[in-house]
Amino acid sequence: MQVITINETALQEFGFSLKTVRCCYKVISRVDQTWQNYDYYADRRTITSKDCKVLKNVKTTIPEEFVRVQCISTAWPMQGDVLYRQYHALFQPQRSANTTSKIKRWKTSEKEAPPNVFVLGIDSMSSANFGRTMPKTKQ
Repeated sequence: MQVITINETALQEFGFSLKTVRCCYKVISRVDQTWQNYDYYADRRTITSKDCKVLKNVKTTIPEEFVRVQCISTAWPMQGDVLYRQYHALFQPQRSANTTSKIKRWKTSEKEAPPNVFVLGIDSMSSANFGRTMPKTKQ
């Protein structure tokens, strides 16, 4: 789980404190699409939660992957004004049961653990090109 931290120094520089702002976050998640309904806009469809979960402390642990954080002034004369609104992507590592058992085995083994390598490849392909060049994969 990742942590969202409220920058108290920045608040103070603008004349605010944790008592004069209310910060909260809404969870953003993707809309799951079946292949029959999958179209050009399928990757752009998201749902934002209706409830805004309050950030009560300077540091708050958040279990979600994507959130929109918003801080609103609670002090006059700016009462109700949005002071901060930003989207955050939070990496949430998840391990399968198989991976967890391997890690336990490596920790108790006298042998050296295998290399810890993460390979990330990024490429782009349009939906139309994907359907044209890989029709069986698209099915």
